[in-house]
Formats: sequence, C-alpha cells, structure tokens
Amino acid sequence: MEPLLSLLHVVVRTPAREEVGPITWEIGRPSRTWLEVALPGHLEALVGLLSGRLQPVRGQMREHRTVHIQTDAHLRAALRPGHTIDEFLHSPDAPEHVWLEGRRRSLGVLLDRLGFSPHHFRRALRLQPPEVFERYLALRFIVSRAELLIGAELWNSPDPLVRAALAQRWLDFPGAVVVAAPRGALPGPVQFHARLDATGGFSLEEVAGADDEPRSLEGSGPGGGPG
Repeated sequence: MEPLLSLLHVVVRTPAREEVGPITWEIGRPSRTWLEVALPGHLEALVGLLSGRLQPVRGQMREHRTVHIQTDAHLRAALRPGHTIDEFLHSPDAPEHVWLEGRRRSLGVLLDRLGFSPHHFRRALRLQPPEVFERYLALRFIVSRAELLIGAELWNSPDPLVRAALAQRWLDFPGAVVVAAPRGALPGPVQFHARLDATGGFSLEEVAGADDEPRSLEGSGPGGGPG
C-alpha cells in the first residue's frame, strides 16, 4: 500500500473549540475505511485537517507527496447551478473510460447506469429534477481523479441508481476511500474501521477477514485536483 498521509498523535479543533483526537493514522492507497462519527462537527474537523484547511494544534502530520482530496460535501458546494452536464462531459475533467466491476468501460456506460438521458445534458443544473442533480453529484464523485475520496451523503442516498453505481465502482477506486456512513450502506469489504466518538476520541482497527483487496486498475493516472 502506497502511503499518502501519516498522522501521529494529531489533535485538531472544531470552530467550537472542541478537540478531536489524538489521531494516529496512516492513510494509503488503495484502501477502504469505514468511519463511524458520533458528531457531524467532528467529521468536518477531520475533513478540514486531511484537506489542509485546518492545521493540527498538536502532533505531527506528514504528506508523503501532494495528495488531491475530494469529498461529496465539497462537490455539492462547488457545483455551479448555471452549468450543464454537457459542459462537464466536454471538459478535461471528464474521462473517456471508467473502471466498473473490474472492467474498463466507456463513460457512456456509467451515464446509462445512472439513468441519464440526452435531454438532461443541456439543461442547467438548477433546472434539473432533484434526482438528476444527485446523480450528477455521484457521477462527479465516481470519476474524480483524487487520491483520497471522503464520502458521507452519497452513501446514504435513497436513490437505488446512485447506490448501485457506487457499488459497481467500489473495488475499482484506485485511491483511498473513507466512508462516513452506517456499515450497511457500504457496498463491499473494508480494510479498516475508524471511529470518532462523542468526546472526539479516535480509534482505528484493521478489519479481519476482508476477502477482497481493492484493485488499483487505473494506476496513478493523470494528476488533478478535485474532480
């Protein structure tokens, strides 16, 4: 497993001055981590720490190389309502192919599985039905080139097409995936189980009997920031 980030006894504070940690955690690719979080504010602090928006107040944090991070919450906030899906599909951020279920497929296959039709592509996001907006969010998350993906909202989606697409991609994400959702919402095996309890305490354990190791089929791929 290629190391991305190493945290040693790291403590970070929330905006309310609550301390989260100490956190000792080596995040590498490829890996899957199920993260249980008691309080949403603690998850926000952890994401801020991993993305570099928040600095630790104690401990040591090492970035082994420049690590591009994407979260579903950031994607939602960054989407521009006046843009169209077609603009994304003709941008450098849209790949020609994506790995699903261990096979290299055209991006069109993923679009079909998410229920997109051509008439969706030219309409501004703000005019789309809510389910189309959510499926577009899932599309952007699935094809992100970030080495570290952190998700929460998407894994709790009530949309069966979103859940199915994430499941088809689960073993083929080439980087590290951290999912803050109930265990039943995860579509496949994990290697690690992390917890942030109500006091901000952190624990991490390796999961025994994870039968399938994530496959890094795409290699390092092109660099890039948030997809």
